[in-house]
Amino acid sequence: MNIIGLDKIQDWIAAYTFNVESFPHALILEGPYGGGRHLISNLIAEKLNIEEVEDITDNISRELIDDIYLSPTQKVLIIDGSKISKANQQKILKLIEEPPVNSYIIIICENKWQVLETVRNRCFIKKLDTYTQAELSNFGSLPHIIANTPGKQLEWSSENLLEIENICNNILAYINTVNYPNLLSISSRFKYTDKDEGYSFSLFLELLKRSTLKAYQEGLVPFSIVLITQEFVRDCYLPSVNKKNLLEAYLTDIRYDTNRRP
Repeated sequence: MNIIGLDKIQDWIAAYTFNVESFPHALILEGPYGGGRHLISNLIAEKLNIEEVEDITDNISRELIDDIYLSPTQKVLIIDGSKISKANQQKILKLIEEPPVNSYIIIICENKWQVLETVRNRCFIKKLDTYTQAELSNFGSLPHIIANTPGKQLEWSSENLLEIENICNNILAYINTVNYPNLLSISSRFKYTDKDEGYSFSLFLELLKRSTLKAYQEGLVPFSIVLITQEFVRDCYLPSVNKKNLLEAYLTDIRYDTNRRP
């Protein structure tokens, strides 16, 4: 397997797997969404001659952990560190401190600080490579500053970029004058889960950050709106958060803050 744009981490894997027993049983793969974290996890399994790769993020329990220790089958177990609660991170601590003989634990996350210090300090941490514009051109044509990973390029290629940008610009331009029912109706325009319909919420977040900074530079909004937007975007990546409710609270907050501007 040769993955475009991930040469350095593939070389690191190749060097480790000359001696399979030396490969860390607990590994954190840090990198942006769509940057190849699952591909690298599968490559690790391939190099370790392990056929079974299982994502246990949504199934963590004491019973599952006991089963992992008792299982005779070799597995690579993936845990999304950006999605599991602190309580569940505490549960997996045993897997990290006393790794099962037959299993390798890979925690994927966008930022290692999403993982509890007690877990983080017991894992080998590897940061994924960043992609060049030329490498990203193999996956789509969106600007590199917007879609900086192959996954984002592929996922967002069918989205109406101009319409989502227009929503962001309108939020900032008309936040003082639009009535509340129309303001809050913005939240119904996005897809938060696989069951929803609408525009990509993750792309909206990316464009909102850019639009807010531009509006501040042009003197349209105070710097406090930039800070509120940054906090809102960070909160949207917390585990088990209701993104629709967060968006509605954000819209209310920036309307109030903008109205206070001298």
